[in-house]
Order: sequence, then structure tokens, then C-alpha cells
Amino acid sequence: MKNYKIVTLGCKVNQYETAAVEELLAKEGYEKTEKAADVCIINTCTVTHTSDRKSRQWIARFRRENPDAVVVVMGCYAQVAQEELQARNDVDLIIGTKDKDLLPQLLKEREETGRRSLVRDFSSDTDYTEMEISQAHERTRATLKVQDGCNQFCSYCIIPFARGPVRSRSYGAVKEELQRLAAAGFKEVVLTGIHLASYADKAHRLTDIIALAQQTEGIERIRLSSLEPKIVTESFVTRLLASPKLCDHFHLSLQSGSGTVLARMERKYTTEDYRNSLERLRKAYPQVGLTTDIIAGFPGETDEEWEETLRFVKDCRLSRLHVFTYSPRKGTKAAAMPKQVRPEIKKARNAQMIALGHKLSDAFLQQQIGHTLEVLTEEEKEPGIWTGYAKNYVPVEIAANTGPNVIKAVRIVDTQGEFALGAPVE
Repeated sequence: MKNYKIVTLGCKVNQYETAAVEELLAKEGYEKTEKAADVCIINTCTVTHTSDRKSRQWIARFRRENPDAVVVVMGCYAQVAQEELQARNDVDLIIGTKDKDLLPQLLKEREETGRRSLVRDFSSDTDYTEMEISQAHERTRATLKVQDGCNQFCSYCIIPFARGPVRSRSYGAVKEELQRLAAAGFKEVVLTGIHLASYADKAHRLTDIIALAQQTEGIERIRLSSLEPKIVTESFVTRLLASPKLCDHFHLSLQSGSGTVLARMERKYTTEDYRNSLERLRKAYPQVGLTTDIIAGFPGETDEEWEETLRFVKDCRLSRLHVFTYSPRKGTKAAAMPKQVRPEIKKARNAQMIALGHKLSDAFLQQQIGHTLEVLTEEEKEPGIWTGYAKNYVPVEIAANTGPNVIKAVRIVDTQGEFALGAPVE
């Protein structure tokens, strides 16, 4: 029996696709191992230079530790850096973002024909590549990919080039996978996509998928991955409220709190749009967790624009920040913009925003004290101490005689580090 090992870099979509690939390999008789492997797979990301570097590091590590293995590089980095990877002597098989589902077949073809690469141009492709999972790759939470691709072409972003145009999974296929995941014992499902707000299958939209998950017996919590702010209209929020299983946690991409920087980024909203979206969600969900992404050091970003972003983020009272240093991506408009910010300034701004993010997270944790939250238990930190997440994405530590994959009502009594401390409500 052949065996394999795999590492996943990047987003929840990649995590989903890795789980699907693992099931395909299992059907072909492959066994997963942490020891020396016959096949070593890197499911790559290319959103920043750091992502590219990590991909190269994993290639070198897998080859060093598994000198006789077939080293497979697939995903976003493979899609945009095919020539670079073909020039390496430590990569045996290159697969772009569209054809991960063909991995078992391509491994066979490589043995028979020596084929090394399948990276296709899908700039005009509208077909969604079906992949699915049915097993419990995690004990409590399942990621369900319903959409791929992006048509936004923000000036800094390589993802439309790596993932292609918007394609959506069929409503029927989503329904079937929800039923499989519920049967496998998952309590929570995370609906994800490259640009989730763009989901559209005939007359069905994202709110229809949420309603479908609401109707699925066995699924008790529904969580959404990243959303664009402008989707959060009054009518959208009204539709959300019709699904009480939906978690009151929303990740709304911001990137900058300066209107002039947002314009140069070619984002499709203003700071006022963003603020209005937050207000609508706070009105509907009093304990809502609101998280976001911020880019530090975008080309031309002045000290005044950065201070504007710091003030805006602070005023928004977000619960958690994901901060990225701007990284020029070949082929994007921003990479060719004048007045690129010096590395030391980008580094300092990144540190400033991370520090602000810690303060905002601490403040949000403190606000939970005295409230009762529903927590899905995940890991036993030590005997009798369990950790998990509340619906609003607060990490909670519970002293209880319980087990994994149990939803418990707890009253928040204190905080410790990054955790809220909860006492079970009997």
C-alpha cells in the first residue's frame, strides 16, 4: 500500500480541498503517514510573498526528508508560478487550482508517461469543479466549500489570477453534502468560498444556502467565512435572522480605514459603507463578533492615511484583526504603483495594528463577562478543562465533566489570556 503526507497553506477553501483530496487518495488505497512517504503534497497559497516562501520551504523540506518520494505542488502558487516550479529539480508533479480532484489520476499518469504538470488557463471558465467531503476530518466543525473564484480584481490581489472567475456549486450538491456532514456527526458547518458573497446557482443565493443548512437536521451551528461589506443590507440581515442556527460572528474584509487608500485598492465600498454594515449587524445581534483583515503599508500610504486607518479600526470596536504587511504580487496594478512604502515602515505599521488588535480583542472578551454563551467543546486542555468557541467566535475555557462535540451553555465569569472563562449553566 502506498502512503502520503500532505501540508496545507492558506485559507479555509484550501483546507476543504485538502480534506477532499485525502478522501480521493483513500479510495485509491493510499494511507496517510507522518513518516517517510511515497507521495508528499503541498497544497499551496500565493496571497503574499510569505506564502510563496513557505511553499518553497515545504518543497525543500519534503524532498530532504523524503528523497525517493513524488513531491506534488498544487494550488494557487502552482497556478501562477508553473515555469518557476518546472525549473526546480525537487518537484515531480505540478497541479493548478482547477484540477486538484485529478490528483490520483495524475499520479498514475506520471508513472506511465512521465507527465509533470497540469496547469490550465481558466480565465473564461464558468464550470465549478466538484469536490466533496463526507468524513470527520475534524471532530466538531466541517468546512463546506460552495463557491470558487473572484471577479473583483482589487489592485493588490493575485487571487483572481490564481483562482479564476466566480463559479458556484449547485444548490443540490450543497444539500447532499450538508446531509452527509450531519450524518458524519458534525455539529457546526462553515460555509466558505473565495468570494462567498458572489454565490449564485440559478435563482439561489447565499441566503438560500444558509436557509438550507438551517433546515438540515443534525447541523446545529452555521458559520460564514469572509464576506464583502456591501452584501450586508437591511434585507440581507432580515434573511439571516430567519436562520437561528447562524452564528453571530461575521468576518467583513476592510483592508484599510482610509477612503483614499480604499480607492487605490479598488475596493468596492467606502468606510461609510463599512460602518453602516457593522451597525446593521450590531442592531440584529447584540453580542456579535466582528473580525476583519487589514493591510499595512499599501503603496503610497502616507502617515496621515495610516493614522486614519488606526482611528477607524479603533472606532469600529472590532473583536479580532488579521493583519498583513503589503506584499507586491506580480501582475497586479499595485505592484507597479509609485511610492512603494519602505519595508521598515511597513513592519512598524504592522506591529502597531497588531497591538491595537490585541487591545480590541481583550476589550471584547471583557464585554462577555456576565453573559451566557453557547460553546461547542473541542479540545481537553487538561483533565476536566475543555476549550471551544462560542457562536460569536469567543474562545472559551470551561471546567466541566464533558467531552468533545458537545454544545454547552456557560456563563462567562472572567477572562484569562485569550480565553473567556465559563461556568456551565445547569
